[in-house]
Amino acid sequence: MEKHELEIYIGPFMEWQDKKLNKQQAIKLISNGNVDTLKISVNISKSIASVEDTCTIQIYNLSEDTRNAFRRGLSVNIFAGEEGMEKELVYKGGITRSLTLKNGPNIITNITCLTAQGGILMAKTAKSYSEGVNIKDIVTELAGGIEGVTIDPTNIDIDGTTGYAGFTFIGQTKDALNNLAKQYGFSWSINDGIFRAKKDGKFTSSNIILSDANVLRKVSPRTDGPWSLQEGVDILARYMPNVGPWKRIQVISGLNKKMSGTYSCHQIEYALDPKSNEWDMHIVDMLAFSMR
Repeated sequence: MEKHELEIYIGPFMEWQDKKLNKQQAIKLISNGNVDTLKISVNISKSIASVEDTCTIQIYNLSEDTRNAFRRGLSVNIFAGEEGMEKELVYKGGITRSLTLKNGPNIITNITCLTAQGGILMAKTAKSYSEGVNIKDIVTELAGGIEGVTIDPTNIDIDGTTGYAGFTFIGQTKDALNNLAKQYGFSWSINDGIFRAKKDGKFTSSNIILSDANVLRKVSPRTDGPWSLQEGVDILARYMPNVGPWKRIQVISGLNKKMSGTYSCHQIEYALDPKSNEWDMHIVDMLAFSMR
């Protein structure tokens, strides 16, 4: 039977300095089914929206020296997979808070994290662009000023150019990107330290299939309001690598055949605890923003 495993690396650098993980110098924490490893649970939330991805980590019975080494801003890299196999990076961010409490015989350290928080807070913009400048070029330049974030032009898929008035902005870079997104119809996000921006409704095709035969648990309509109008789709499944924001996935449900189809991942939440049976992901497709 396969054993789920988490590998967590904390530090040694602050998040906005940590473009490349240094595993040799970082604090390494391991959790799997073996009794000689730590009990760790993580809850991660990612989105295509221009908000920071979040993560909470619970770690049981760390040594005092290790607990004291955690401080605000330190980089956090979380890998998930099976014991003895190559693992996927499921979260990259920085510590915003670390709090240790006693609960019966256990000492539990609770760590909260945000993605690119330091870089976003520090990034300021004072720019002016004339008429006819490519929006993709503006977004690429603005995002390139956020410390600790990786920029790949292939992850920026935006059309259009500035109009007669051009574009001028002074303030937080995040606000400049949000203003451009509203005006020119695109969404942007920073997931695992990588900047992405795509025209609204554009998602990346993939060969990912969630079915009753592999990891699918349930697919159901997401409703809202007194009339229970469908606003999206909820997909619950066991954790599978390479599923994340901006991707299209195929769902094959034998139990609910009407809900089978291709969906877009607008939001995803992971709940991972190798020492329990919790090894799950919750995917949300917001139908109003999808292009089928």
